[in-house]
Amino acid sequence: MKKFLLALAGAAGVLFSAPALAETVNCTAITAVPVTITAQGVYCLKKNIVTAITSGAAITIAASNVTIDFNEFKLGGLASGAATQAVGVYALNRKNITLR
Repeated sequence: MKKFLLALAGAAGVLFSAPALAETVNCTAITAVPVTITAQGVYCLKKNIVTAITSGAAITIAASNVTIDFNEFKLGGLASGAATQAVGVYALNRKNITLR
């Protein structure tokens, strides 16, 4: 049944693709870590960010109503080693936190 549906879609000239990803551009850029976010708003990554911190948080959210859009970029900590106690994003007792 699945092969028939795919063949039919192909015969009809219909192409299936993943939805386009929208990059958040109206934001406060996070360009280096560690960083503490103290004001509500939309924050984003505009490039991959790497860190070698071995404890604490790369991004600390110290406000409510915060969105962080990673925009398909990564926050990496491989340089910290396997025994690291660091975390990527930390928020405690905050409301309306969104990570995308």
